[in-house]
This record gives sequence, structure tokens and C-alpha cells, in this order.
Amino acid sequence: MTLDAEAAITALLTRYCTLLDSGRLDEIAATIFTEDLEESHGVGMATSHGREQLTNWFRTICADWEGSAHFITNIDIEVNGATARSRCYFQAWHWFKSGESRPSDRDVDLVTVGVYLDELRLTDAGWRIASRRRRNIGSSAIGMGKLPGAFQGLGGS
Repeated sequence: MTLDAEAAITALLTRYCTLLDSGRLDEIAATIFTEDLEESHGVGMATSHGREQLTNWFRTICADWEGSAHFITNIDIEVNGATARSRCYFQAWHWFKSGESRPSDRDVDLVTVGVYLDELRLTDAGWRIASRRRRNIGSSAIGMGKLPGAFQGLGGS
């Protein structure tokens, strides 16, 4: 049972990245999180409570993205019956929309690095994240690059 749960949770964490990077923002809260979720994206960003708030937050924050690529690694999962905790590192690459003509093979605008600290519950629909805390590694949200003006102050940068 534990290995099955760990595989299902790992698949859930990976699916989160896939949905985010493919722009399927309306599917994230409904298929990854519990209805009563609490998601803290870190310093300078509001904590979301419930699926509607989280979906609206993703729509707002991702509106200025041209693209992104999120990667997770070092996934550590502890299963305790119908609950679990997971910890994994993330690296997130972001390209922002710009009114100017920019080459498609340009450098990344922003890379963030940190850790996701999740509490999960087994629901009728499978494993779902009930609580996520996103925490930066390093002195700010930025691993490299620079936030556009509209994003200044978010994530402790």
C-alpha cells in the first residue's frame, strides 16, 4: 500500500507541473488539491483558501507568462494511512510576455528555486494536496533573472 501511495502522490506532484506549464490553470485546483485547500506561495503572496481562490490566483499570476517550465526533484513522502506529507525541491523557469519583438530562443526571464511542503489526504478521487507551503531557497525567490516591474516585491524579491 505504501509504495502504491507514494507512486500516486509522485504522479500527482508531476501532474501539477504539467498542468501549470501547459496553461491548464482551471484544472489545477480541482484535480490536484482538496476543496478546503490552503496554499501559501511564499513571501509577498496571498495565501489561497479553497479551489476558487487558488484558480483565480493562478489566472492572475500566470496572465503575464508567455511560458514556464516547472521541475521537481528529491521527492520525500511519508504515508500514514489516509494522510501523507511530502517534501520536494522545485525549479521553475518563466518567460514573460513582452510588447516588443523577442526571439523565440531567448534566455529565460526568471528562474526560482525552492521547496514544496505538502500535506495530503486520500479522497474518493485519489490523493489530493490539502495544504501546500512553497518556500524559497536562498535570499529571494529569484535564482537568476529579474522580475518585470509589475511583479516587483512578490516572493520577497
